[in-house]
Amino acid sequence: MTELNVFKFGGKMSEAEWVLKGTIPLGHLVLVTAQAGIGKSFWLEALAVSVVHGRSFMGKNTIAGDVLLIDQDTASDDLNKRLNRFALAIEGKPKHKLHVLSMQGLSLKDDTLTRAINRFPDVVLVIIDSLHSLCVGLDTNTTKDMSKLASLKSRCCDSGKTVAFSHHISEKNTDTVDDMMFGEVRKLSMGNSVVNQQADSYYIMASSVNKGQLDKLYIRPVSKRALLPQQPFKASLVNGTGSSLSFEYGGLVEKAKDVNETYVMNLFEKPEDWKSVNDCQEELKGLVGLNKVRDVLMQLHHLGKLAFNKAGPNKYMFCLPENKEEVNDDE
Repeated sequence: MTELNVFKFGGKMSEAEWVLKGTIPLGHLVLVTAQAGIGKSFWLEALAVSVVHGRSFMGKNTIAGDVLLIDQDTASDDLNKRLNRFALAIEGKPKHKLHVLSMQGLSLKDDTLTRAINRFPDVVLVIIDSLHSLCVGLDTNTTKDMSKLASLKSRCCDSGKTVAFSHHISEKNTDTVDDMMFGEVRKLSMGNSVVNQQADSYYIMASSVNKGQLDKLYIRPVSKRALLPQQPFKASLVNGTGSSLSFEYGGLVEKAKDVNETYVMNLFEKPEDWKSVNDCQEELKGLVGLNKVRDVLMQLHHLGKLAFNKAGPNKYMFCLPENKEEVNDDE
């Protein structure tokens, strides 16, 4: 009897395929998520133009192929102007087709979106702006309604397409760029767990504005199924000659120094001076919250600046290390 599904060690390993080398995998359902007006639509449109021209994007190779851009939020005149400005920054004519559907009232609820995508079987990338506009009449917090998204994913992504949605974070979100790039991912991503569960990879974005205009995008890649560079990076929007627009890679984003680390470190004077989380929080007299104190203490421990000991259930003690070896002894 032949054995089925037996893993063969030492077999040939297939290379990962990418829409954008090392950044956006092929065959993923992707969510590009940020507050409204951040610049996520610009970034996706610039990517689409690069893919159909078969050119690199921000210095990274693209897959080169047909693209379908579905924009539910932007009038065709405005959309065309932007796409042409991104094309002006690329030399040569497009090698592939960019199909554009603008404000056609497509919906996940009645499957008009899926039928529209099926009209373009040869595209390698589908960009949809935005998920919110496609979910009228649906509850994005329920598994039943979001099964529509799962169905779209199985039909499109399993056939080798990447489907990229833009999606809004709540306007009430007050996180800084540093919070967005280095904070808790689940809190920042989409605001509900059901949509989040459908995504294979997503890109959290924040931006800086210079004189009322988009200056830089800060982009944090996160993936469940592929090895992505987890460290956030910057993309600069460049206004070139002849009204051209382009994005250039701006380097990795570094975490800003946490001023709370200084507050906490100042509490420790001698190596034998052990303090609990509550001790530290009490000495700071409300300057830093209890959860933040706990997070900072653990961060300082991982950085080798504080030694750590578990004194009992849910009770942790910290002090200055006498030597580097002592820091990890009690983990």
